[in-house]
Amino acid sequence: MDPQDQINPEQPLSSEPTEPMQVTPPNNPQALPKLPDPPMVAGPQVFGPQTPSNIAPSPNTSETPGVAPPSNSPSNQTPQVFQFGQPSPPASAASKVKLVGSKRRLLPIFTIIFLIILVLGSAAAFAYYTVMNSKPEKVLADAISNTMKDLLDRKPSSMIGTLKYEFKDDIPGTITLDYNSKMDGDNSQHEASLNLKYDKIDATIKGAVTTIGDEEVYIKFDDLQKSIDQITNNEPMYGMLTEQYKPIIEKIDGKWIKIDKESLVEYGFVQSQEQVDKCSAAVTNLRISKEDQKKLKNLFLANQFLVASEKLPKESIDSETSYHYKIDFNEEASIQFTKSVVELDSFKTVKADCELKPEDFDKQVEDLKNNAQANSNEVKPVAELWVGRKTRRPTKLKITTSEETITVDFVATIKIDDKGIKVEAPSESINIKDLKADIEALASPSASTSTDSNDSQEPTLETTLN
Repeated sequence: MDPQDQINPEQPLSSEPTEPMQVTPPNNPQALPKLPDPPMVAGPQVFGPQTPSNIAPSPNTSETPGVAPPSNSPSNQTPQVFQFGQPSPPASAASKVKLVGSKRRLLPIFTIIFLIILVLGSAAAFAYYTVMNSKPEKVLADAISNTMKDLLDRKPSSMIGTLKYEFKDDIPGTITLDYNSKMDGDNSQHEASLNLKYDKIDATIKGAVTTIGDEEVYIKFDDLQKSIDQITNNEPMYGMLTEQYKPIIEKIDGKWIKIDKESLVEYGFVQSQEQVDKCSAAVTNLRISKEDQKKLKNLFLANQFLVASEKLPKESIDSETSYHYKIDFNEEASIQFTKSVVELDSFKTVKADCELKPEDFDKQVEDLKNNAQANSNEVKPVAELWVGRKTRRPTKLKITTSEETITVDFVATIKIDDKGIKVEAPSESINIKDLKADIEALASPSASTSTDSNDSQEPTLETTLN
């Protein structure tokens, strides 16, 4: 090494920065390993030299401050010399690139952490909402509010079920009613099959009623002759009554009978317009506003006349997952609920035209309390209610009452706001006015004379009733 390049340890340090020591690389460039770029220095530092094994060490450099190591030193330190108290030099371009790269690597990490917190927070909020929103009292409040509004708004609905009475007397018997009811606006259709089993009697009567607003009513009896035969086989005396009207039975069996508005009033099925009081009209025209629908839920929560005494496993009713509860009925709470409901703005006309007063409801509560002791021994029915998890409307209802002499079972599936329900007038029918003329002709004295001339001993319906 050139002697002038050697450093005298006794020579004082210059106030100017010392130039980096120049080192001549060996002839073989593969002898030195390739070193990574030096990191940026955070502050002013003074480094001593680090000597690789294949480079001749400079004398007295191990303790000499202010000398930078060679650029190819494996110490990974910056090839610059600084003195204490001097500011750091600007970062190199390589250092800036590495810093920016670090920030880019941190950005997706922070993004993932943020998303995890967001998802966990949303899940917690959803879980809280689900728990609170699925409480029985909240579900029942929604069901009551939605059902009242939907039915008063005449939304399409249906109820399919069975009502069964079982007698436990000396001669047991059953009465079973299977029905299918549909509501579509002001139109409705009710189909029913009534079966009676008692002693020797086993008979079934099937029929249907369709109403088109308050303008028309259609009635139909299915398998009428078969039903009559089932009865007369066990009670021959009824056969004498039905034989005279066999032509009428054959004419109407399975056919719709139309009763128009004029005939409805004439036969007493409905009241005339003059007879319809203001109260009936107010109830018919009753609708619930959205604001009052929300209030209905709070009124129910304050007067819970339906209480879920037991929460049962969910079930699928008509492909809809439904909450399932055992229900207790509180009659006093139902009176207080009704008293509060009629104070809503939507019920203002009903309250006025039907002359509903708060003291009337208070009187009902008082009578209920006075009769509580007398009714304490009554057997309470066991009720179960299913409510759709999404629709928040009743999907099924079951009521059972069992006493010593009778058992009553009622079960029904319910659909509310079902757009697929349509109720229309039958395409073919027999007008009841024409049917009335045929019945009067059969019951006339000439018909009786004709029967007598044929030596028939069967009494007419008119003579039998007299």
